[in-house]
Amino acid sequence: MTKSVKALNILFVFFSAFAFLICFVLDVKVKANSGLDDALRRVAERCPSMTIKGIKRSCGGLMQAGLNEEDILRNVIVGGLGYDRFNHEMKGQVLKSRSYTETQQNRFLTKVITDAQSLYNFFYPMDLSNNFYNGLYSRRLDSNQLFGNYFRGNMKVAVGQKQYLTHITSATGTFDLTEDFEDIIGFLPDAFNPDIYQKVIDYFGDLVTTDIIYGGVIDQMTSLRVCYNDPSMLRYIEQQLDSTIDVAISARPPNGFINYARSDQLTIVGGNPQEADTSKRIRSFKQNPAPVLFSAVPIWTVFPEGPKRENMKRAYDNYVNNFSQRMGAEARNLQNLIAQEQFNPYQPHEVSVYFTQNYACNVGSMFGSWGDCSVVGSCRKACSVRFAGQTISNGQTVVLEQRVVGGTVRDGQGNIRYCLANACRAFLKVQRDEHGNIALFSELYDFVKGGNLRFLSTMAYSKPGVKSGCVDLDGSSYYVNDPKAAGSIIKACVRCTPTLNPGGPTVCDCPRL
Repeated sequence: MTKSVKALNILFVFFSAFAFLICFVLDVKVKANSGLDDALRRVAERCPSMTIKGIKRSCGGLMQAGLNEEDILRNVIVGGLGYDRFNHEMKGQVLKSRSYTETQQNRFLTKVITDAQSLYNFFYPMDLSNNFYNGLYSRRLDSNQLFGNYFRGNMKVAVGQKQYLTHITSATGTFDLTEDFEDIIGFLPDAFNPDIYQKVIDYFGDLVTTDIIYGGVIDQMTSLRVCYNDPSMLRYIEQQLDSTIDVAISARPPNGFINYARSDQLTIVGGNPQEADTSKRIRSFKQNPAPVLFSAVPIWTVFPEGPKRENMKRAYDNYVNNFSQRMGAEARNLQNLIAQEQFNPYQPHEVSVYFTQNYACNVGSMFGSWGDCSVVGSCRKACSVRFAGQTISNGQTVVLEQRVVGGTVRDGQGNIRYCLANACRAFLKVQRDEHGNIALFSELYDFVKGGNLRFLSTMAYSKPGVKSGCVDLDGSSYYVNDPKAAGSIIKACVRCTPTLNPGGPTVCDCPRL
C-alpha cells in the first residue's frame, strides 16, 4: 500500500470520526430541545388552569377526568404562577404553593391619572415593590385608543375598583420549584441561547407570583376634565360602584361632576361571565375566582445559582428592555396627542358667551327669562347666563346677537350719536383672528333708505385677545341706554368651560370637552 493511500485512509477515518462527533452533538442538542419543548407543552396544556379572568375549566372542549369542584379549586388556586406583565397573562406554575385559605373581605382602590407616563406605569408596573391589580386597565390598548377612550378633550382618568376577596395563598418559598420547572431548567443549556431562554418567558412570563389574593373585581374608569378637583370626587366613584351593585344605594354626584365627566367604562372580572345580574355575579366569585392582587419577582431570581441563572437574567433583561422601549414610545405618542389637542390654535372651537348682570336679577329682562339664573330674586348679585355659543374658525367673525336701539348714544371714542326711536341697531360680535385669538366687540349701525344698515361706530372692543380663556366686554356697550346694564359684563370664553359664581367673578380655568 502506498503512502498516499495510507494518508487517504487516515483522513477518511478522521473525518468519519469528526462527522460522527458532530452528529452526536447535534443529536444531543435536538433531544435536549425536544425534551425542553415536551416539558413546556406539558405545563401549557395542563387543564384546568388559572387565567387572569378566572378558571379555565375546559381545554379544546375536554375536561381533565376525575376532578370534582373542590379538586379543581385546590389545583388552580395556587401561588407561584408565572405572569407576563406586558401581556397581562397568567402562566404555568413555577413555585410550589401553600394550600389556600378562604376569606371574605371587600376593599376599594381609587386612583387619579393625569398624564400618559403615569398611565403606562399603572398599566405596566416596573416597580416590583408594589402590588399588581387585575381589572379594566389590564387590557391591551395602544396609545391612539387610550387617547380616544380617556384623554380626548383635555381629560384625566379616575380609576375606581371594588375588590371582593375570597381566597388567599402564596408560594412556599422563592427557590421551592415545582418538579416540572426543575425538569425545564435541566434541559436548558449552560451556554446562552436567546431563542431557547426566551421560550421560558413565552411559557411562564417574565415574573413569578409569590402572594396572591383571589376573588372578583368590579372596575370602573371615568374620564374627567383635568381641572376638576372636587375632594369628594373619588368618594362618589366608590358610591357609583356600590349603586351599580345594589340599586337601593343612591349615589349623589358632587358639585359639577356631571358637567365635568365625559364617560364611564365598567368591567367585571371573576365569577360566572354568563350571569348578567351583578349581585348574582358577585355571589359566583367564590366558585370562579380570578387573581385580584398579587406580588411578584423576576423569573430569573428563582433559578439556582450558576450559568443558567445568569442566562435567564440576560433573557429577562432583553425582554423587559425591548418592551419598555415600545411602551416608552407609546407613552410619548400619547403625551404628544394630549399636547397637540391642548395647543392646536387652528382647530375650530366653540366660543361661549355669558352675560353677568350685577344690578337686579329679578327686574326686567335683557335676556329672555331670568328663571335660569343661579340667583333669583336677589339684587346686586351676579346673575350669569349663557346665551350664545358658536363654533368659530380662525379668521372668522360671527354675529352673536343684535337689538334695536334708540336715543342719544356715546360711542367708544366718546362721540355722540343720535338715534331716533328704533332707528339704530347694536350688534354683538365675536372674532377669531388668524392666530386663534378671540375678541368680543359691539358695533352701532343706523337705518338708511331701503332698510339698509350703515356702520356708525365700534362701541367697545375687548382686549387683549386670547387663545384659551375669556375676554370681557362692558355690557352697556351692547345694551345701550338700558339702566339695568350698568356694571354688567359680557364674557366670551373659548376652549374652556366657565364656572359661574353667583356674587363673584366668572372663571374659566376648566378645559372644554
